Amino acid sequence: MTFEHTADYGMVEMILTNPRCYRMMVSDLAPPRAEFRMSGGNYTPILCRADDGLILGMFLLVPLTGQSAEVHLCFVPSAWGQVEEAGKQFLAWIWRETHLQTLLGPVPSYNRLALRVAKACGFREAYTEKVNATRDNAPFNRIVTRIERPASELTQ
Repeated sequence: MTFEHTADYGMVEMILTNPRCYRMMVSDLAPPRAEFRMSGGNYTPILCRADDGLILGMFLLVPLTGQSAEVHLCFVPSAWGQVEEAGKQFLAWIWRETHLQTLLGPVPSYNRLALRVAKACGFREAYTEKVNATRDNAPFNRIVTRIERPASELTQ
């Protein structure tokens, strides 16, 4: 797998608004899928490609401090069986290619599969945030997971 920064926000929107993906990610306050647009936020989209060049999905990095960022991911349904491996390879890439020391991964409490994938990649539950949001009219919290740069990957 390879990872690359992208400015192709049309591609990012296409991945995020895949019908099977979008319904798993959004709260009741989200716009309808057809109306979703990536705004000019403070984030870095990183595409994940298979060795044959096929786009599997993407990661979004949102800077928090000089050495930490929040990470979100979305993979196309045909790549769902590869998400855990992609996550592990992405972390190796992050530690190699950036100065980041800490990643936080917020997971909606209703998305138990995403939490399982985060843990399989080495993230640990750090804390739970109460959010004023619902999904299918049911309130949910956000479980914030955390991973630190391994000691073997420490940078100066």
